[in-house]
Amino acid sequence: MPAQYAILHKEESAHEEGIWCVAWATDPESGGFERIVTGGADGVVKSWKWENNMVIQEHAMTGHNLGIVGITANGKKAASVGMDATIRLWDLESAQELSIIEGTPSSMWSICFSPDGTKIATGATGADVKIYDSETCEEIQTVSAGGKCPFVLSLAYSPDGTLLAIGGMDGIITIFSTENYDTFNVIEGHAMPIRSIAFSSDSQFMMSASDDGHIKVYDASHKNLVGTLSGHSGWVLSVAFGPDNTAVSCSADKTVKVWNVGTRQCLHTFHDHTDMVWCAKYASDGQTVATVGDDCILHNKCGFYGNESWEGYCSLCFKKAKKQQEEQRTKLDSPESPNSKSSWFDFSEISLFGEKKKTRLSLTSAFSSGSGSSRSRSPEAEATGPKADLVSRQLLTLVDKQSVEFVAKTKKKNFAPEEFGEVITSFYDALADAIRTKEDDDETVATCMDRAEGNITSEIYHKLFAQEEDEALDIDLQRKIRALHWVGPAMVGAKLDRGLPEVRLLIDDAVTNFLQTNSTELPREKLEHLSAACDCIMKSLSISTGSSPSADDLLPALIFLLLHTNPPLFKSNLALIRRLSQPENLRSGKLAYHYCSICSAVGFIERGISETELNLTKRQFDQFQKSEARPPAALMDFDFTTMRKSDRIVDIFDVDEDEVTSPALERLRLLKLKNEEFFNKAKKMKEELTSFSMHVQREVTDISEKYSLSPDPSEQSEKNPP
Repeated sequence: MPAQYAILHKEESAHEEGIWCVAWATDPESGGFERIVTGGADGVVKSWKWENNMVIQEHAMTGHNLGIVGITANGKKAASVGMDATIRLWDLESAQELSIIEGTPSSMWSICFSPDGTKIATGATGADVKIYDSETCEEIQTVSAGGKCPFVLSLAYSPDGTLLAIGGMDGIITIFSTENYDTFNVIEGHAMPIRSIAFSSDSQFMMSASDDGHIKVYDASHKNLVGTLSGHSGWVLSVAFGPDNTAVSCSADKTVKVWNVGTRQCLHTFHDHTDMVWCAKYASDGQTVATVGDDCILHNKCGFYGNESWEGYCSLCFKKAKKQQEEQRTKLDSPESPNSKSSWFDFSEISLFGEKKKTRLSLTSAFSSGSGSSRSRSPEAEATGPKADLVSRQLLTLVDKQSVEFVAKTKKKNFAPEEFGEVITSFYDALADAIRTKEDDDETVATCMDRAEGNITSEIYHKLFAQEEDEALDIDLQRKIRALHWVGPAMVGAKLDRGLPEVRLLIDDAVTNFLQTNSTELPREKLEHLSAACDCIMKSLSISTGSSPSADDLLPALIFLLLHTNPPLFKSNLALIRRLSQPENLRSGKLAYHYCSICSAVGFIERGISETELNLTKRQFDQFQKSEARPPAALMDFDFTTMRKSDRIVDIFDVDEDEVTSPALERLRLLKLKNEEFFNKAKKMKEELTSFSMHVQREVTDISEKYSLSPDPSEQSEKNPP
């Protein structure tokens, strides 16, 4: 019987602010007594007893001046690292601070004990990781990830103590041998920052969690990719290996997932946290997991950070919530109205999950674990709304039936992604024809097709999104974009005046829409985000130049926007749109035009941008790419003072008493004079050549007359004997 999962305990208000890290501390001297150690934004380290499936607070240890971003524990000792650039070692029994290791600002972020507890490793800004003696707190080793790693976000020792793995902001994992701390392996597996690294209990396998939404499993010794675990719809913030080939992960999508690493399947998804889940750790029994969460961070999946003054929302969502609040107040008086502040956010909490050998399924086990998405689409739920009211129940039933049959048939097939996309396109075309035989109304057909797209997407999204070949293209694109992060709009010919506040806001909106493409599932919603980004760029071009932009202006601006944004999984999203989208959306109209324009911009970057295309010398290009120099402002942006034209005629023409003049007319006059001068010179040269030719001809004639050129008669007779 498969294992069942349930919440064992939930501790609300565990900290006054969000909880960012958690660790288990097992005391072998007391028969395996378990403690949980937590830290978060309030700067307090707390230890908890774990007894009888309950947590009981033991100590609250203060000393950090800012939030705690990392905690590690070993036996009776714990170490915490804070944003105040200090590491503090604690005795968990007495709650005494044992020692302090002070660093420079931003020099400490990630932290972990070595398996034997004798060393502490920490890293942050730059590629360096420092190793300290846990007793004397003296630095004993510094290792460097090399390359251009800007920040060490995560690190982990293998359980056998032979390897130390470092995860960087650049998506690269560097593995060191602890024997001499030489580089053992370098793995470029992610397109975005690596938030967490974990080793299996036998030290044979390693997992990494990234902002790209994926978990990668590697053979630690040979750096071979064993598999990819996909299902989270947000950043994967923490991952941990469990027993029996299982693992647990938590994400910014507010979920905790349990995985079978061998089959790469999600065994269970917990939806019990209300906001971002920062950390998940297994207890020593391998059956219990502690997770810690945050509140007021990401609401409505909008992707923006909240603010306490806006009750946990970003400014945009706060305005929307207030508007909905007012509308609800005028329509109905419900206790579940958004008027209640407690319905907007929950307290920070600790949740503990464990296996239960029970035959009764828990409520959360009813959720699909295939794609891991929190968006579950129900045909009944989709049958409401003003557009659906116009569509007959017979048509909706037809769409649902055909969609279900199509999904059932395709599950038996093993299509390649592109072939699957062609099959889906054929289905859409056939379904649209069938609908038109019953109702030849464009709006009705569009509503039915949107419904079919939703039905199919909810079932086969995970089969077509971020496949291995797409991930390889994503990583390649991100690598090329990272190499050109220094490029300014003028270098690619983008006429964007970043000196204007309204242009900067439009560019920010375009960036947001590019990023939100990865936060939705439906192909049409992804297309709409891409189209909205193009609209923002077109408006910014119009404001920058003072004239209507053309199609030739859009492409360079989109290239700059891609270089400026470096959106995650962008190739995967473009591929998903191509495979799953309704054909009409990609055949004509604004959505299709904007999609093709963005694909052209991506293709331009993929082919490689050379120094010639950026109007740079080879030396300048190499210096900028190696970060040896920064491009001057004159190369980064156009001078828009001469590009923009005023609407007033007096700025175009200078009105004198006798005539109207302008700089443009003056240039035309000068050009005409130069043209006339050129033709006069050409005419004179022609006359001189003609005169010279006639002179040469006369000289030849005179010489011919003066000196006879007839043959000698004697020579002629010798050549012609009688």
